[in-house]
Amino acid sequence: MDDVTPPSEKKPTGRPPVDFKTKILAVIIKTWHRQGYREAEVYIDENWETCARHGMKQVPDHVIIWRTLRGLPETYLKRLNRRINRFLSLGRRKFAQRFSRMKERSKNI
Repeated sequence: MDDVTPPSEKKPTGRPPVDFKTKILAVIIKTWHRQGYREAEVYIDENWETCARHGMKQVPDHVIIWRTLRGLPETYLKRLNRRINRFLSLGRRKFAQRFSRMKERSKNI
C-alpha cells in the first residue's frame, strides 16, 4: 500500500511544457524557411546553438509547432508579422547606411 503513491501526488508524464517564446520562435523559423513541421523540428535541432542564443529553451517537436500555429489568432500573427517586417526593414536601412559610409571611406583612400 505504501509503495503506491496517491493520485494527487503522481508526477506528470510526457514531455515538459514548452514556453511560449520557444513556440513562437519555432513558428517563425518554420514560416521563414518555408519548411514543413518535421523539417522545422530537425532544423532547430541541427542549429540548436543559434536557436538557444535567441531565447529557445528546448527543441519543440513537430506536433507542438503545428498546435501552436493552429492555435494562434490571426490578429496576433498579423501584429507579429508587422513587427518582424519593421525590424527587418530597420536592419536593411542600417546596413545600407553603413555600406554607403564604407564606400565613401574607400573613395577617400
